[in-house]
Amino acid sequence: MSFSIGQRWVSQAEFDLGLGTVIKVDNRFVQVLFPGAEETRQYAIEQAPLMRVEYSIGDTITSMEGFEFTVSEVETVGDILIYHGQREDNEEVVSVKEIMLDHHVRLNNPEARLFTGAYDRKHWFSLRLEAHQKKAELETFSLHGLLGARVSLIPHQLYIADTVGKRFAPRVLLSDEVGLGKTIEAGLIIHQQLISGRASRVLVALPESLQHQWLVEMLRRFNLKFAIFDDQRCEAESESDPSKNVFENEQLIFVSHEWLSHPGKWQSTLANTDWDLVVVDEAHHISPPENNKNDDSANTLYEHIQDIGKATKGLILLTATPDQLGHYGHFTRLQLLDPNRFHDYASYQKEELEYKAVADIANKLLSLDELDPSEVKALSLLLDDESSLAQINEYQSSSDKSSTSQRLIADLLDRHGTGRIMFRNSRQGIKGFPERKVFEYPLARPAEFAPGIELLGMHPELRHKPQSDSLVTWSQIDPRVKWLCEFLLENKDEKVLVICAHANTAMQLDDALFEREGLRSTVFHEGMTIVERDKAAAYFADEEKSAQALICSEIGSEGRNFQFAHHLVLFDLPANPDLLEQRIGRLDRIGQTQTVKIHVPYIEGSAAQNLFKFYHQAFNAFEQTSTTARVVFEQNLNAIQQQVLNSQDIESLNTLIEQCDIANQALKLEVEQGRDRLLEINSSGGEQAKQICETIEEIDDSTELMSFMTQIWDHFGVNTEEKSDYSFILKAGEHMMTDHFPALQNDGMTVCFERDIALSQEDQHFLSWEHPMTTGVLDMLTSSDLGNTSVCLLKNKKLPAGTYFVEINFLITTNAPRNLQLHRYLPNTPIRMMLDKNGNDLAPKVKQGSLDESLKNVKKTMATQLIGALKPEVIKLLEIANQKVQPFVDEITSAAKQNLIDNREQELNRMKALQAINPSIRDEEIEFLQHQLDHCVAEIDAAQVQLDAIRLIVADNS
Repeated sequence: MSFSIGQRWVSQAEFDLGLGTVIKVDNRFVQVLFPGAEETRQYAIEQAPLMRVEYSIGDTITSMEGFEFTVSEVETVGDILIYHGQREDNEEVVSVKEIMLDHHVRLNNPEARLFTGAYDRKHWFSLRLEAHQKKAELETFSLHGLLGARVSLIPHQLYIADTVGKRFAPRVLLSDEVGLGKTIEAGLIIHQQLISGRASRVLVALPESLQHQWLVEMLRRFNLKFAIFDDQRCEAESESDPSKNVFENEQLIFVSHEWLSHPGKWQSTLANTDWDLVVVDEAHHISPPENNKNDDSANTLYEHIQDIGKATKGLILLTATPDQLGHYGHFTRLQLLDPNRFHDYASYQKEELEYKAVADIANKLLSLDELDPSEVKALSLLLDDESSLAQINEYQSSSDKSSTSQRLIADLLDRHGTGRIMFRNSRQGIKGFPERKVFEYPLARPAEFAPGIELLGMHPELRHKPQSDSLVTWSQIDPRVKWLCEFLLENKDEKVLVICAHANTAMQLDDALFEREGLRSTVFHEGMTIVERDKAAAYFADEEKSAQALICSEIGSEGRNFQFAHHLVLFDLPANPDLLEQRIGRLDRIGQTQTVKIHVPYIEGSAAQNLFKFYHQAFNAFEQTSTTARVVFEQNLNAIQQQVLNSQDIESLNTLIEQCDIANQALKLEVEQGRDRLLEINSSGGEQAKQICETIEEIDDSTELMSFMTQIWDHFGVNTEEKSDYSFILKAGEHMMTDHFPALQNDGMTVCFERDIALSQEDQHFLSWEHPMTTGVLDMLTSSDLGNTSVCLLKNKKLPAGTYFVEINFLITTNAPRNLQLHRYLPNTPIRMMLDKNGNDLAPKVKQGSLDESLKNVKKTMATQLIGALKPEVIKLLEIANQKVQPFVDEITSAAKQNLIDNREQELNRMKALQAINPSIRDEEIEFLQHQLDHCVAEIDAAQVQLDAIRLIVADNS
């Protein structure tokens, strides 16, 4: 190497030092100043890890004075380079000596890195290209956003999430019956909106009692970290910067109904904050002032939600009882969603009568019954286009009506009914739930239990009245503990979920089982961290050397899925039927393979016995889901509390049970008659819902992701230990390439690629293409310079030594904002080329990755020599590649534009036609679609192609 003062060099060992300048040279050493890093290095000339920085004609570089210019000529004077060119800002012709170049220049583009000797090992080039391809596939995948959730693949849930999640600023009411997964549906929608870029700021308003459940669900199932805001949190956030809106410090926020029901400056601030999506759980609590005449807090809550709903783009309301608590209240919640559409209650009532007529015809079509003349006329008015009228005639005349029926029903769903703004599924319409059977166990009352203390939900230890010198605890004399021990011993091969009201009870019960019989059990309560709960759930779920029983406090009904167990012990009974249903719902789920056996031990003559009798005889609440039980229960709350606690007045209790049973049956009949079958058909998704599940199942069954991630862990230096066929224990390696590997926890973590394992082993992270670790790796590989240069030897005796190829990856990019959703049609798209010395593209013949096993990494000295010797040839091939790539770019962008126009215009025309007969479609949606179409076409036309990676391959037949 020949050095002269003033030359610019870069350190191949320390690229982060930037551009260096030779400041001293003698016979043995060269001294280089790196101004950007304010460092000076001295190297032995013979072994200096330095590469000369030489720019070529066409390069754009920056001078020390800050202006950019494009090189038109390179002149050598002595040993110093002088660059001649034209300034970018004023087109002035300039000449700049290399010593006057900006030392902050980043040498991270592929050409600069290659020609300065900054190259990566062979595998990074291939992984980078694969990451670009996977990322592009994901962004154009129709179900993007639904792959990564740790949820069972339940058709109606995925259909609703897919339908709503793809909308711009969705405004809908999710009102599935209890146990059908409204929280999961909302989480899927939130996840899809966030991951697709349709939303970035989300607010969830919910009862304070449900905050923890939602916090755990969003984190464990969707990898979404929400922050809970109240007055204390707001004050703390305000202290750091009083001028800033405290709610802008987080993207994902929970607030409670109770907090929102009070007036205050923070509540006002919240209403004036911009949100992309607002979700309101238990929305039946949001009642209009007419229903809350003497309840100031309820009115305040309604006003705050109304203000937030008006200001936000997307609004989702969740309730299992949309209109059972008042029809007018239901109308006002629809009005919150779309005040223009639902502007008048009388008009809405009239419109509902028309929905019933549509539903009646839909029922006829579902049953494949022939339509009478009046029904044909009514259907012809509803579907009055030429194609639909022909289908109606075909339906009437055909003996096989099934296919025509489905088409007509699809048209009815598309053009009429409430299905666009409201989704509701019932257990009658959704199949797959198990049977439930209850077993009661009356137990004799111990003398040690204090009489007359029968408050529901009280701690068992308070019922025990020990002598002052007695060391006997409640668990030693409570007959339910002895019964539970015997039950577990009799069913030693069965998993048993035990739920009681309080954490203290659960912990003492766990101790008692071990002390009495050495039984293996574990606890699950609100005093544990999320990690501790996951470990407890995993210990219960394991098949070998695991807990036979999981003993939960009331939090055990928070949404965990324990459907691998079939026995549920209710150690005590909750104080309302909703909580009872939530407890049973841990096992009574779609996918449960056996009858759910519910075991209820109680002390004879106690309030618990009365409550069991009441739930069982008034509502049949143990063996059937009752969506009406809560309404009847709340209507008779005072009488129920009085009679249940009065264990002596059996006659009054029986009278009350009979009254509540009659009221419940009447309400059930009213609800059944009011079922909107058309709405339920639309909400369940039918064949489309099944297809969504099948598509995701195919991706789940593929081992492609596991193969990709195991390579990534190996190359980045993450320590892996195989736990099972599809599970791995990950820990940070001592020599990892990066200090912060995406989503890798400090103390390690267990990941799995199997959905069923993730659902039963909740301490394992479900690794999918949408998990933060996977998306983080894809971002890291595609946004950094890692893998954008490589120099390799190709072991092939058939090729003459010195034969070379340049493998080139281009990338089509746009600068479109994320909310345009252009990435669904034209993501950052890689184009691979492989040129021989004559500029012939061999990529169609040499399959991607086919040479990788035959390639060998090159030592630095040889790589520097190869790069230096072949630099002129590589520059020429890059120029040829730039010309050859343009037809590929034109073809890809043209196809993307046509696909965009076909899809967006089809949807736009459909929405315009539907708006004439379905007022729930807002003008804003149509305007948004038109704006997106015009803007997207312009962005595709402005798409650019850039060089993303270069691999120099030289044949070696030695």
